[in-house]
Amino acid sequence: GGSTYTLPNSGTDTLYAQWQINTVGLTYDPREGSGEPDDQTGNAASDVTVSTTEPTRDGHTFTGWNTVADGTGTTYTGGSTYTLPNSGTDTLYAQWIPVTTETTVPTETTVPTETSVPTETTVPTETTVPTETTVTTVPSGSVGLVYDAQGGTGAPGDETGNASSDVTVSSTEPTREGYTFVGWNTEPDGSGTTYTAEDILTLPLTGVTRLYAMWKPVTDTGSSTQTTVPGSSGTGQQLPSTGTSNTTELFTLAAAIGALLALTLRRRTT
Repeated sequence: GGSTYTLPNSGTDTLYAQWQINTVGLTYDPREGSGEPDDQTGNAASDVTVSTTEPTRDGHTFTGWNTVADGTGTTYTGGSTYTLPNSGTDTLYAQWIPVTTETTVPTETTVPTETSVPTETTVPTETTVPTETTVTTVPSGSVGLVYDAQGGTGAPGDETGNASSDVTVSSTEPTREGYTFVGWNTEPDGSGTTYTAEDILTLPLTGVTRLYAMWKPVTDTGSSTQTTVPGSSGTGQQLPSTGTSNTTELFTLAAAIGALLALTLRRRTT
C-alpha cells in the first residue's frame, strides 16, 4: 500500500493479492504443578499432537488436559490431535484429583480380665490390648472423619468432605457398660486434642482423621464400709468389707462370763 504504479498505455492491468499463513501457538498451564510441556507453534488451523509429557503436583494425580481450567471444556490426553486457532494462542489446562490414601491405624481397646483379691471377691480390671482398626475408604477427591468407640457401641457414622474443609462433630454418643462417655480425642490415650458434640473440626488434606471415644469408669458409692481395689482409674472400685466387728465379739464374751458368775453365786446361796 502507498507504492506508485504506472498504468498501461491501453487495456487493464491486474494486481493479485499475496497471502502468508499466520503462525499461531499452543501453551500448557500446569495449574500449581510443574514440569509442563514446552509451547508448540504451527500454521493457523493446522493440526498438532498434544504432548505426552505429564506435569506433577504434590498430593495430586494428573488426569489430562482441558480447554477450560475448571474442566468444563474439551478434554485432551497425550497423543491426541489438537487443531490450532486461526490466530493467537490457545491454552490447555492440567486437570488434577487429590490422592486418597488408606491407612491401618492401631488403636487401644480396653478388655476386662478377672483378678482375685484377698477378700475372696472377684473384680474386673483392665488390660490394654492393641487391635487392628478396619480401614475406611473415602470417595476419590474426598477426605474423611471416623469415630472409634474404643470398646463401646453406637458410634456415629463416618463423615466425608473436601480436603481442609470444616465439619461439625456428631452429637451421637456411644455407650459402654460400666463406663460414662466423656468426649472424643485425636489420640486413643487422650493425649491429643479433645472434641465434644457440635465442635468444629478441620478435615485433613489427604486420608482420614480418627476420633477416639474417652471413657470414665462408673464408681459404686454405697454407704457400707469399703475396700479399694485397683481398677482402670486412680480411684479404683469400692467393695463392702466382710467379717464380724471386734467390738461385738467382746460384748458377747462379757455377757457370757456374767451369766456364768451369776449362776455360780445362786448355787452357793441355796
